[in-house]
This record gives sequence, C-alpha cells and structure tokens, in this order.
Amino acid sequence: YHSGWQDLSVSVRYAWIRKKWMVTPYLTYGTPMREYVTFAHAAIGTGQWRVEGGVSAGRQFSGKLRNLYYVGGLSYTWLEPTDRTVNHATFTSELGWFFNEKWSVHANVAVQRTFNGFEFPDDFPPPRNDDHFFYHDMNLRNDFSNIGFGVDWQVTDADRLFLSQGHTMHGENTHILKYVVTLGYSHAF
Repeated sequence: YHSGWQDLSVSVRYAWIRKKWMVTPYLTYGTPMREYVTFAHAAIGTGQWRVEGGVSAGRQFSGKLRNLYYVGGLSYTWLEPTDRTVNHATFTSELGWFFNEKWSVHANVAVQRTFNGFEFPDDFPPPRNDDHFFYHDMNLRNDFSNIGFGVDWQVTDADRLFLSQGHTMHGENTHILKYVVTLGYSHAF
C-alpha cells in the first residue's frame, strides 16, 4: 500500500462551438508532484510527465428529451519516454438524465488503446530483475474497456458531489476492475 500526493495537472480548454452541441478542445500537462514509488503492485502512479490533447463534445437535448444529456471525448496522450515511447488514445462517452436541477444519473464508457507498448509476460522473460522489468508499468500496452454508472448531486452552483461504480469489460496488460466505487467532490471557480 502506498499513499500520498501523485501528479499535478494543468489544463486549458476553449469553448470552440456553442450551439446545440458544445465542442471544447483542450490541452493538459501533467507532472509528478514529487518522487514516489513506481515499482510496486499498489504504486500511486508511473512517475512520468504527460501531455494530453483532446476534444470534448456534449449537449443537453430539448423537447420531450430535455432532461437527457450526452458528453463524449477523444484524446491522445504523449507520455515521458522510458525504455520506449508508449502513448495512448482514450475515448469516453456519457449519457445522463437530470431528475431536477440538483440530481442526475449517468452511464459511461471509457476505452483506451495503447501504441508501442510491451506485452506482459511475453516481453519480460525471466529473470525479471533488470531495468527493462523495473519500468514495466510505464511501458505496457495497457488496453481496457470500462463501463460505469453514477449519481450526481449539485449542492450549490459551484459545488457538486458524485458517486459512481465501474467495471472492466475487457482489459489486456492491466488490472481488471471487478467493481470500483468512486466518491468525489468538485468545486467550480
């Protein structure tokens, strides 16, 4: 078990299209806040800087479906190279329903595909005690398809609480999440 602060990320986002669909391209830079353990079954991160570029699109529908909303995104992430350059693309999709101004539910999908990553255990033959194995978490082809659902409570105009549950439908070279529960809080400035 390893606890502690992980990475710091800074993003810029631009509201490019503001019509029925809201389209917002973004760019994010992330870097480790400190040196932390990266070679452990419960490591808090990979200790790499990353640059992510992507676009999100969403809308709240009208008429009889005015309580229905959709948000989707596509991104590409460049990771700090170690043994090799391993980057990934991610697709996210969320469909939700507003019960009223304060409460909503949603279902979501997240799919990640990695490029140029190693296969485990094939690309890590015994003995596994060299730098190649030491950096395996950073260099794996980490592909997954996750689904989930959740509920959001808009406490104030700026504060939101959310609870969600997720499950891995398919995963390769990654941990399979039988069930994961997330409780979170966000504050808008």
